[in-house]
Amino acid sequence: MTTEKLVMQSLFGKVELKSEKVELAFDFTTITKQTDVALKDTSSASAKLNKAAADYVNAKKSFSQYQNVPSTYQKNVDGYFKEYDKKASELNIDVKSTQFYKEYLDVVSKIGQISDNVSQMKDAIASTK
Repeated sequence: MTTEKLVMQSLFGKVELKSEKVELAFDFTTITKQTDVALKDTSSASAKLNKAAADYVNAKKSFSQYQNVPSTYQKNVDGYFKEYDKKASELNIDVKSTQFYKEYLDVVSKIGQISDNVSQMKDAIASTK
């Protein structure tokens, strides 16, 4: 033992350090609540995104299926109308006064609406790139 220690021990006697139990007060309540909220929110967002992705894939397939429909239908309808018009002319029938002509105009209008729908689909797909 060193002289200094011997002197201290003589003067003050044996010194014992007191031992106390110390608890760390860390609480996970706030973190747990935040994590639970984030888990719920991300699960919901993930489910919505997965559904949207599946819907997008299906819609894109529909676009592929319908993109040529307007031009094909228009070609078929125009050919059918020309055939009708030729026969009606041979019989001296005014085509514009027939029910067939009204139905022809209705179908042409619907083909235009199909074309508009296909264009909107095309624009929507282009906007996702």
